[in-house]
Amino acid sequence: MIIILGGLAAFVILGYQVFCWLQTGVWQPLPATVLLGRILPERFFMWLGDETSWVGFKKIILGICELPLSLFLLLICVLIFYLFEWPQRTVTAKPKKSADNLNKPGNTREEGYNKYGERTGMTDEEFRQLRKH
Repeated sequence: MIIILGGLAAFVILGYQVFCWLQTGVWQPLPATVLLGRILPERFFMWLGDETSWVGFKKIILGICELPLSLFLLLICVLIFYLFEWPQRTVTAKPKKSADNLNKPGNTREEGYNKYGERTGMTDEEFRQLRKH
């Protein structure tokens, strides 16, 4: 759900920028720092301005911060999808036994499935024993 909302927010921001450009003819840039400046503490940006250590790393972070906000949100959504959602979707579920594949080897009612392919909880042999009593 967060992925959908983030993607929708990115398109709304881009739509707003296009709308303003169509009205005025001037593109209003909205860098990612507009959002990050409200989320991250001021110390973080002070640390980024200090060029005495981790200079290469800070250049990468500054480059990310200068991305357009809509692109930044889309990239975050894609990252969240691949980190959290994608692994859950790629887990293969065991196929449900159905009446169509009961005649295949290994898919018999004796494994505890009825003629509709639903799990019964007991095998045919257990059912026969129950009916004898």
